[in-house]
Order: sequence, then C-alpha cells, then structure tokens
Amino acid sequence: KKWISDISHELRTPVAVLRAEIEAVQDGVRQVSDETVDSLHKEILRLTRLINDLHDLSLSDKGALSYHYEKIDINEIIKILIDSEKDKIGKNNLEMEYSSFFTLKPIYISGDEGRITQLFTNLLNNTRLYTNSGGKLQINGEVVDNDLVIIWSDSEPGVSTEQLDKLFDRLYRVETSRNRNTGGSGLGLAICKNIVEAHQGTIVANHSKIGGIEINISLPIWRK
Repeated sequence: KKWISDISHELRTPVAVLRAEIEAVQDGVRQVSDETVDSLHKEILRLTRLINDLHDLSLSDKGALSYHYEKIDINEIIKILIDSEKDKIGKNNLEMEYSSFFTLKPIYISGDEGRITQLFTNLLNNTRLYTNSGGKLQINGEVVDNDLVIIWSDSEPGVSTEQLDKLFDRLYRVETSRNRNTGGSGLGLAICKNIVEAHQGTIVANHSKIGGIEINISLPIWRK
C-alpha cells in the first residue's frame, strides 16, 4: 500500500503543475511564451524520467526479467561508458579521476552486459545530478579474494549516517541539496541494488572521503 501511495504522490506532483500552467493559459491569466513552454517541457521530462525508471525498476526486480549471463569484461564496460559520457560530465563541470586499475588487464565476471551497463549509467547519472558544480568523481577498483570491488566516490554534498541506510529505498530522496529539484526520480539506486543482487553481489553506501557519497560494489569474478 505504501509503494502504491508513494508512486501516486510522485506522479501527482508533475501532473498537477502541468494542469495548473495549462489552465492558467486557457483562462488568459498567463500568456503562452518561451518561458511557459520551457516550464511545461521540464515537467514532462520529469514525468517521463519517473515513468521510465518505474519501468526499469520493475524489470530489474529479481524474477521479473531473464538476465542473460555471459563472460563480460567490467573494465571495458566502464571505459566505454566513461568515454561516451565525457561531454555530459564536462557540462556539469565535474573533475573525474579514473583509476589505472580499469586500463590494465581485463576483469571478467558472469553478467548481463546490458544490465551492468545500466548499473554504472545510473551511478554516473546520480553523480551528475547531485554533485555540486566543480566537484569530483573518483572511480577505483581492486580485487579482494574472489570478488571485484568497485569504489564509486563523489564530492559534496554528503548525507547523514541515517540517510545512508535509506539511499537504496524506492522513491527515497534526501531532503537536502540532493533532492528532486535536480531531476532525479529516487529510483536510480534502487535499480542499482536490484541489478547487483541479481549478479550475486553486494552494494553499500558510505561517507565519501571527498565529501559526498561512496558506493561500494562487490561482484564475483568469473570462474571457469
């Protein structure tokens, strides 16, 4: 019941804004202008993101999607993603430190390439949306026993210890600088958790040493 209530609330907000602005134009209270169109477009984009994320969340739930597992190179996936997103990162005025670990020998896991790409895309979008302009993203990796550990850290703003435990909850947003005004749906990290757990891995959030949030992902390395 809470899940349905939360979804209804999230959908109601942009729809209410759209209705109010359109009715203001219909009543002659507001004239159609570039500003009006931009405002309507912004709300439509917010609604679209939420609907798409709800769809992705349902697909990423264990049992809701048949994952196609194969031998994939995590290093190659991350490298391709970072290269393709450089322009967006630059627009957010973010500095990125990419560990040489990911440029060395391939690190293989048994995984669904599309879902693993989505995992890191969501993490990157999370950093872009919520990290202050002029901030930093650090991506590091290491092999611990038979697991690949990826450490994804961004700079300020951070969150409280209590809020850390809720970051992977569906539709949860921190009521600080990391909030809905930046355009996030509150579902990105919930989707990440589903994907990691479907790959027999773990994902946890900690305080970042550079002031923001640190996401630690552990995935089993490919075994012959």
